[in-house]
Amino acid sequence: CEQALYRSISLPRHPRRSIRLLETFLLRPDLALLVRHLEIDLSWRRPGPFPPGQVPSALQPDGLEALSLAKNIKSLSLDGTWIWKPEMAEFRETIFNMKLVQLEVPLISDPDVLPECIYQRVLNEDSDGEENWDGESGSLGGDLGNKICRLLQAQPLLGELKLTDPEISHTTKQSLQENLQVTDVPSLKSLQADPYVAMAFLRVAPRLESLNLMLASWDDALLSKMETNSAAIKFSIRRFTIRVKYSSGEDQWFWKNITKVFSLFPNIEQLAVTVNAFTRKEETEPARYYFQMV
Repeated sequence: CEQALYRSISLPRHPRRSIRLLETFLLRPDLALLVRHLEIDLSWRRPGPFPPGQVPSALQPDGLEALSLAKNIKSLSLDGTWIWKPEMAEFRETIFNMKLVQLEVPLISDPDVLPECIYQRVLNEDSDGEENWDGESGSLGGDLGNKICRLLQAQPLLGELKLTDPEISHTTKQSLQENLQVTDVPSLKSLQADPYVAMAFLRVAPRLESLNLMLASWDDALLSKMETNSAAIKFSIRRFTIRVKYSSGEDQWFWKNITKVFSLFPNIEQLAVTVNAFTRKEETEPARYYFQMV
């Protein structure tokens, strides 16, 4: 029974339960070895809602020892400030040493898009207010695109990647475009990301067959870039998922050019279109109108 319970653990948005889980790993390392899929919430590391007195001393400062006991993890979902924060270097190494097949990073908190007040708060969550310079660029967060590449280089078996944070900066996207190489993603078959992030992978992931594009405002420029970057694998994509908005204002472009978008990948066998229904405009057509267009 324990083997079944611990094989797949999903605790998103449950920081207190995540604390208890990591405590269990320390007390029962044998149970930690059973885990294959892990999704936990590390927000307890932040001051405020979870002052140090409420977090067991054995887990301070970031639960690294407990997490390192789960040596057989193949699938991981974890918000990603650990990717770029200088003081999280040891935590990164623990992730790098895993042999992951699936990785999801729902939230990166890209330092290049965070307002200054929030950036300083995130930066100081674990550093007691001390600034940490990592020597890679002009920002304390360093070159995030390069850090993502280094993460991928440590995971040659990675077949599925989800970078679902909608707030990734142009600087980071450009860095990925410039630095990501074929050797960084030799096994990648499935990708979920913003279209501009995805383009960096389309050029260098010859085994990619499943593409899930996050919400974006489509236009001629984006279509042209997608055509250029996906040329090498356009016939390889078999499963295509796209999220779009109701037709209003700038979003009308997609619905007028839907055929052009779908023709990016002519060998699609499975197609999924998610229409974002959050709108207050009374004149907007009902959802069934758009599905008929698809």
